[in-house]
Amino acid sequence: MFVDMTADIAHTLHPHRQLLVAFSGGVDSTFLLQVAHLTLGEKALALTARSGVVPQRDLQEAEAFCAKYGIRQLYFDFDE
Repeated sequence: MFVDMTADIAHTLHPHRQLLVAFSGGVDSTFLLQVAHLTLGEKALALTARSGVVPQRDLQEAEAFCAKYGIRQLYFDFDE
């Protein structure tokens, strides 16, 4: 079932020339970002929000994931 779901998502993403994934580092966005990266390569970008309410550890883990897999990561800084 997991393989079918991954294939379905990859099939849905494949027609897109590029994709920006809102990436928190949680399970759902990590899965989507990984499938997007495997499908679109460098045309899949991670967008991570940074603010005072986002734990530094979460940001570091998200950054480490992107670095490990060579995924370009952009940041959206905001002050709530």
